[in-house]
Amino acid sequence: MKRKQTYKSASDEQLLHAFAENGNTGCMAELWHRYSALVYGLCLRMLKNKQDSLDAVSAIFEQIMDKAADHQVRHARSWIYSLSKNHCLAILRKQQRRRRLFEDFARDETITNEDEYTGSEDVRLVKQAMGNLPGEQATCIRLFYFDGYSYAEISTITGWPLDKVKSHMQNGRRMLKRKLALKS
Repeated sequence: MKRKQTYKSASDEQLLHAFAENGNTGCMAELWHRYSALVYGLCLRMLKNKQDSLDAVSAIFEQIMDKAADHQVRHARSWIYSLSKNHCLAILRKQQRRRRLFEDFARDETITNEDEYTGSEDVRLVKQAMGNLPGEQATCIRLFYFDGYSYAEISTITGWPLDKVKSHMQNGRRMLKRKLALKS
């Protein structure tokens, strides 16, 4: 698809302003053409995962579209870079919180002698215990702790009501604690 000459000759700031003023998607397409590789490279360097980086690029350009009207951007390149970096940092913080939650959960009351177990041993024990959970509970636990999804995201993925997801999580954690307590 050919890009219009008016978009190619416009500055980044002009494109953002035109998009903010009238929602002209051609302006955003031109910005995508100019910056998607830069944003992807940054995401890949920070997230170290191709699929997560591709997802992040899409989310970042959605943020650009949402925020373009609210901000008077003077330096589009640095603004886009900052949005991208902050988005990746938020993803990394979320992953770190999930990892800490999982590690706390794996150690919670079930492992009495920490010297006996390594982190990978904890994960192996939890995965083994998950094999005995009912399907819905195991799915919710896996999506939350291993894949990093929120309750609302799990509800959307599975099609189950949010209350049902919360119930599966609560019951699944309780059953895992019991099963892990028997193994220690």
